[in-house]
Amino acid sequence: MRALGQPVAGAVLAVVSLTLGCRAVPGPAQSASPSPNFMLASLFAESQLSEDWNAWGSRTLQDGDVIFTMGQSRIVMGLVNFSKFSSEIADSRFSHVGIIAIEDGVAYVYDTVSGGPRRKNVGWYLARDKIERVAIKRPHLRFASHIPPAIEFCRNVYDEQVKFDERFLLEDDRYYCAEFVDLAYRRSGLPMCGPIPINQLPNFREFSVPTAKLVEWFTSISPQQAVIMPGNESMGIWSSPTLQLVLSERNPATGPPLAFPQH
Repeated sequence: MRALGQPVAGAVLAVVSLTLGCRAVPGPAQSASPSPNFMLASLFAESQLSEDWNAWGSRTLQDGDVIFTMGQSRIVMGLVNFSKFSSEIADSRFSHVGIIAIEDGVAYVYDTVSGGPRRKNVGWYLARDKIERVAIKRPHLRFASHIPPAIEFCRNVYDEQVKFDERFLLEDDRYYCAEFVDLAYRRSGLPMCGPIPINQLPNFREFSVPTAKLVEWFTSISPQQAVIMPGNESMGIWSSPTLQLVLSERNPATGPPLAFPQH
């Protein structure tokens, strides 16, 4: 690990001022501890939300659905919301993707994060994982034969606990979230999208040199390297013509929709 010298410390301050809108970094909060009743009410609400999403997922989701979310993954000692940074630089509403598998009547999300591959029921995933928005797409019916091998890939990666790709490199034995989803379908014969160099992402030029250098320093990510992104209407997994929208973007805290479109 590199030492945090003056140049990097200066970059940290620069990126903090950028991400916080040039506001001073606040000190530790002095708020009173929440009351036991408040904590119990919060836990109950979270549990009910999770149950609602699980019930909805069991009724409506299918093997192979691709779930897009916006979360809060932080780097640089928690100072930089990398999810927000990566989605904004790619002009995307989402920072993370996973694949749905129905197991014993329950919808599970297979994905990979910095701690490694995960398998979480959709209720836990949407109610407890700091998800700000969610949308779901599904392979068109004519591509149904590609779904079982894609799910098998997900299960194998989870069982083997393949490490997360912190360098965001393609063609290695570690995966980051979008690479994981694309590769699951690519190996089944149905690639979702092609890679794009970071410095060709839509909003790359809008980020300052200190911000880009800071991310490169702490993540070993080069602006020239090609990546797979969750994407938008014109690039990345979201733009794949193999997928159709089945759940429009919504805040998961509002609960699942009352009705679900049939496709």
